[in-house]
Amino acid sequence: MTTSTHLQRWRWQGRDVGGQRLQGDVIAQGEAAARLALRHRHPQITVTQLRPQHRHTSAARTRPADATDLVRRLATLLGAGVPLSAALDVLAKGAHARGLKRLAATVAEDVALGHPLAQAMAHASRRFSSVDCQLIAAGELSGQLGPTLARLSAQYDHVQSVRDKLQRALSYPLTVLAVAVAVVIALLQWVIPEFERLFASAAGGGVPLPPLTRWLIDVSRASLDNGHWVLASMGAAGLVVAAGLRRSQPLRRHRDWLLLHLPRVGKMLRMMSAARWARTLGTLLDAGVALPDAMDAAASACGNLVMQRSAHDVHRKVARGERLATALEGDEHWPLAVAQLVVIGEESGTLGRMLNQAAGLLDEEASHALVSTCATLEPMMITLLGLLIGGMVLAMYLPMFQLGYGVA
Repeated sequence: MTTSTHLQRWRWQGRDVGGQRLQGDVIAQGEAAARLALRHRHPQITVTQLRPQHRHTSAARTRPADATDLVRRLATLLGAGVPLSAALDVLAKGAHARGLKRLAATVAEDVALGHPLAQAMAHASRRFSSVDCQLIAAGELSGQLGPTLARLSAQYDHVQSVRDKLQRALSYPLTVLAVAVAVVIALLQWVIPEFERLFASAAGGGVPLPPLTRWLIDVSRASLDNGHWVLASMGAAGLVVAAGLRRSQPLRRHRDWLLLHLPRVGKMLRMMSAARWARTLGTLLDAGVALPDAMDAAASACGNLVMQRSAHDVHRKVARGERLATALEGDEHWPLAVAQLVVIGEESGTLGRMLNQAAGLLDEEASHALVSTCATLEPMMITLLGLLIGGMVLAMYLPMFQLGYGVA
């Protein structure tokens, strides 16, 4: 068995003094270190098998709720005066959620080996971003780990709240759109062909059809003949676009640029991205991180590549000696409210708190804009749905009216 020189998870199996089979995991730098750690931790166990595992085997199974619960409960326990190792052991043994228990046990093993909490959390799950780990590391160095975890937990809750608001605001328009698509497909696939057969049999097929009816019948025939090919082509195109966006950063940047320039939607996205940047920067500054390091980390939290590049431009201007407020005012991507509150923060020495207030203000404006847009969109979609389906039904019944007039 080869010896690993980096931190790695090892799966062990063994027997205790009574002959009972046991198994578990241990994190160590190489096989010899793993056996030594097991000897110190479980002296009564004879290890019969020890094999390396992939470093992130549990990361893919970690749910966002488990990561959020770990941070929230750790903050509560540390705030109550419980030591870090004891708090992790409590969560590893007493948590009801299986994912949380596994995640806490993994982090506890790393911490027991002497690694910082930020490094242990980064190793345990990909749910903890580099910005989160940098914030936790700053809290450890400053001796403010409990309050730092509390701020991070509040940030998680805020992000989830914004996500829930977005889902509630978009649920009704998306439902109306899905119903409209389903009804149109049903009309084209089953209803219109029946009317076509009815028109063909009526009066020997000599009924003249209105142009709208003929066009709709042609569309129905095309959907019956080529509908599966159209769906397959659209699916393939979607997969190609998704793969291109995943692999090409210029393509993602162009997509983000287009999103920022959409009417009304672009303004909301810009405010939400600026709010994430301001909240992350303010939280890092409050945790004691230096402004250059905090700005570098906050740029990656924007969520939009165009805004991220703009954040790096602001960082470079500040590094050359320019004030943060002046750099923000000189960039069109940043809302004016951020620069105004940054001016107050720089003059009063409360930059972190002002940035967090700016983030809250931008989130409120974005929420109001989202609600207003959805309120405007709902009647428009209902009207469009009525016109679309009503027009299709009217086109099918026009020849019926002509037949009735002919009989009369």
